[in-house]
Amino acid sequence: MDAAFLSLETPNTPMNVMGTFLLDPTCAGEGYSCERVVQQIEERLIRLAPFRQRLVSVPFGLDHPVWIEDPDLRVRDHIHRVRAPAPGSDRALATLVARIAARPLDRTRPLWELWVVEGLGEERVALVFKLHHAMADGVSAAKLLLQLFDPSPLALAEARAPERAQPKPAPTRGALLAYTLSRLPGRSARFARLLRDSAESIVAGMTRSMGGESSDGARMPMPFSAPRMPWNAATSARRCAAYGNARLADIKVVGAAFGATVNHVVLAACTQTLRNYLESHGGAPSVPLVAAVPISLRSPYDLETHGNRISAFLVHLPVHLADPVEQLFAVRDAAVSAQQLHGRLGVGALGEWAEFASASLLGGAARFYSKLALAGRHRPLHNLVISNVRGPGTPLYVGGAKLCAAYPLGPLMDGAGMNITVASYLESVAFGILACPRSVPHVADIAIGFGAAVADLRKLALEAGDSPSVHA
Repeated sequence: MDAAFLSLETPNTPMNVMGTFLLDPTCAGEGYSCERVVQQIEERLIRLAPFRQRLVSVPFGLDHPVWIEDPDLRVRDHIHRVRAPAPGSDRALATLVARIAARPLDRTRPLWELWVVEGLGEERVALVFKLHHAMADGVSAAKLLLQLFDPSPLALAEARAPERAQPKPAPTRGALLAYTLSRLPGRSARFARLLRDSAESIVAGMTRSMGGESSDGARMPMPFSAPRMPWNAATSARRCAAYGNARLADIKVVGAAFGATVNHVVLAACTQTLRNYLESHGGAPSVPLVAAVPISLRSPYDLETHGNRISAFLVHLPVHLADPVEQLFAVRDAAVSAQQLHGRLGVGALGEWAEFASASLLGGAARFYSKLALAGRHRPLHNLVISNVRGPGTPLYVGGAKLCAAYPLGPLMDGAGMNITVASYLESVAFGILACPRSVPHVADIAIGFGAAVADLRKLALEAGDSPSVHA
């Protein structure tokens, strides 16, 4: 899966996972300084192997690239200090972050960057982290980045700098070739096992679920069944970004009133803000949208591992419905049904199949698809991606400065020029949207609408009270 994200990257679709962390430096006892923040980041990264590793290709392309300790790592080469465009507003920060998101990472170095953004209003500072999706999925990226923060503003002064790791010399071509050849017997055995398991799970499951429905009525949208939206065209190299917020307590009130989970309420709020946006830009469609919702495949035994352990299920977003409560019920039922069907189809094996995909073939196909703008010549695989990541519920600090808000952003796929990522921190739920500006003008309207949609649902939940009918 890690290699697949490398292969799918094109000049127009950099596979970057990003986090924007807003800091309040006024609480830093010794005063804020960029050097203090960079020093802490530099010391913590030494303990985080993925930030010290770079890619090396194997001879003749016989296997996927491998990670090695970068013997030439210089942490400060990955750190950039900039000032936000005047007047230092949230929208100015989002514009800067969008430009950072549009730049592919340098594959000759470890695949991460940190941008320290100063000059923001209210004396705030932002840390903008950018990681390649090959390094981490949403869950593992959050765990990695959280290790760079402290539970107290005094922790930096109390901590001792760890001993710097001494990287091993880069492997020779002969060593890489020997490593690749040693993997061939095991890969052959795994390939045979996957053929057998897939015949029993994926193929058999799809046979039982023709049309997207199982014998017990569980349904999931079929790929390429989504209606075409303005952003479901060939994706340009430019990006636009926006941020929104909602109160976690409000989301929980809505969930309790209508028998829904936090994730269901998030999907409903996304549905409502997308409907409002479409209504003001040509009209909402008469059929639901189709969202791809990533889901973690991590077991309790690999929660601390890095890389990608994810799959995704497709779910309908009922933008054709005007009533917010009807939207919530429809989203809740669709998400429960789709997730149940997803679990039966054995799609976890798809990650193992990625091990046997040819990187050169997959990468060539992605570049060919992007160059000829083929995304605009067929129905979209899905309309957009919506991710929801649970964040920490306790305050965090870096360089003595308090973390006030954390906004996530995910990458775009060619033909799906909108990605919505939601993450919680303390009592807030942050909404980050990355899109292609050519097809999604006024993206801030969608971000602002997320909080408004949650507020509307909360009002309706309080009006509904404890009526038994609301859980229908």
